[in-house]
Amino acid sequence: MLQQLDTEQSIYHVRLWMGEERDDAALATLEEIQNDDPEQQREIVYLIAWCHIRLEHWTEALRLLSPLYSKGNTEHIWNNAKHNERECRAFTLFCLGNAACNLSHYEEASQHYTECLKVLSERRVHLPKVQIKAQCALGRTGIVNGLYAVAQQHYENALSLCKNDPDNEDLPDIYYGLCEAHRLLGNFERAYTYGKMALALYETRNVTLSRSNIILSASEEASEGPGRRNEGYIQNLLGRICLQMGKYSEANNHYRKGLSVAATNNDQAMKMVNFTALADLYLAQNRLDEAKYYCQCAQEAAVGIIDDQLCGNLYLVYGKVIQAQGQQAGGKQCQKVLEEARELFEKALTHLSQAPASSGLAESYGSLAQIYEKLGQQREAVWYWKNAYESLSGLKRPNLN
Repeated sequence: MLQQLDTEQSIYHVRLWMGEERDDAALATLEEIQNDDPEQQREIVYLIAWCHIRLEHWTEALRLLSPLYSKGNTEHIWNNAKHNERECRAFTLFCLGNAACNLSHYEEASQHYTECLKVLSERRVHLPKVQIKAQCALGRTGIVNGLYAVAQQHYENALSLCKNDPDNEDLPDIYYGLCEAHRLLGNFERAYTYGKMALALYETRNVTLSRSNIILSASEEASEGPGRRNEGYIQNLLGRICLQMGKYSEANNHYRKGLSVAATNNDQAMKMVNFTALADLYLAQNRLDEAKYYCQCAQEAAVGIIDDQLCGNLYLVYGKVIQAQGQQAGGKQCQKVLEEARELFEKALTHLSQAPASSGLAESYGSLAQIYEKLGQQREAVWYWKNAYESLSGLKRPNLN
């Protein structure tokens, strides 16, 4: 514990020095830190790489960043070509942003991608693939940070860069991002249109990959890959859009197609997401027994999954289902059910308070406020209503300790 506290203190000092542009001092301190915690080790490597970028040590920065996130085709193409100094700066900033995302430093990631695009706008810099991916990445960080209109604009910028390339590998992800951004902005019809475009491209890509896998020998395993997973998640996203438009039958079809993909891909997280979504769908139709059943299915699928957003969403939906059952009960049974719902909402709050810019955080506070009102505990209800408002307003989250 003492070692962990010493490391955290050193990291705070380093970040302060970096803010003062004392990069040599920051780098020297970071390289002296001894720590066995894997998470803090990754944080230290990320900061060391950042210092090297600021000191223009491109090769060393890329070497350090390489293990911090999963690389794609862009990195492999980069390694097989020669580049000038401005291109090196842009590319290393892009990689630094990817590493920051993987460490859940989304505001810093947004800063890195923005700096990357600034360099890419200069003369004698020609990295079109990096430019598209940086715009997409800013779209993703915008959604995570709750900046939905900003995210939409970045995805539109990426789409504009692809206008002369209908086979661009980033197009399905761009349509996926536009679908999510428009959904969050309440533009459901446009969101659904973009979602269907993304789904069509993912399906086409997966058919092509399946045909390619035929040439694999019988002893080799053909991985479904991220494209198949994205096909499942876009089905879930389309289902949520239909649910928000009150199209329950269409929502059900999309969720079950998502479950089919999850079963084929043996993807427990995708199963959890779609079981939770089905529970929410049946809750909207007041079919509470079926809603509770799918919450239990989601809990079974969630075993071993460490994802605060997914777990928080599950407990939030489960709490709403139990709360609805409590409203139908009477007397002591009602209070017992409300207590059960309160426990579920508290679990949701614990998880969602750790998730970046969670849209469910305010709802968790609000649900707990309603529970405490029904239980006659007005002081607690007021506290939760206050924090629901602050969360919805994007203010600093309260300390739960």
